[in-house]
Amino acid sequence: MSSLRFVEVGALGVFVGLVLCLEVGRRIALRWRPPEAEGAATGVRVVEGAVFGLLGLLVAFTFSGAATRFDTRRQFIVEEINAMSRAYVRLNLLPSASRGAQAHDGTTRVRAISRSVERVNTG
Repeated sequence: MSSLRFVEVGALGVFVGLVLCLEVGRRIALRWRPPEAEGAATGVRVVEGAVFGLLGLLVAFTFSGAATRFDTRRQFIVEEINAMSRAYVRLNLLPSASRGAQAHDGTTRVRAISRSVERVNTG
């Protein structure tokens, strides 16, 4: 299981656990506490709001980290392609007898990376 999948499953588990614990606590409170005035439930709503606010932050940070890793990976691929294209251009400075096999290896690698970039961009 990849680390990104582990984070997604973990975040989902935390979300489900929080909602489940909140609901269990609410039901226990309704069963064991005597009915009170209308304003007594306000404290519970504040706690619910705080829990959902923190859960929203957790989800936001998870997606932010995933987007940052994706952008970093894309930038590394672009830098690698740029370095290879510079090497290919510099290969043209060599005499034609010694550039044949090296030029073929370079173009093959650039094509493979370009295909992988297209796969990443299409999802």
